[in-house]
Amino acid sequence: MGVGEIAHIEMEHYARAGIAPLRILRMATAAGAEHLGANDLGAVAPAKLADLILVDGNPDVDIRALRNISMVVKNGQILTA
Repeated sequence: MGVGEIAHIEMEHYARAGIAPLRILRMATAAGAEHLGANDLGAVAPAKLADLILVDGNPDVDIRALRNISMVVKNGQILTA
């Protein structure tokens, strides 16, 4: 089991515990970056670095949609499609 799988499991546990999906996404992105003092990470915004995943589905409705990755963009390059 890789780190990515563990992250999915952790987020799904948070959802089962009743934490709203948008809060879980913020915990995994902006809040994590803030905690680490990484001011240039954690959000899609001017002056921020952003690696992105595009998923099939709506993780705001069902956090498990994050498992359905259709595209990865890292350093401005499309890695999978």
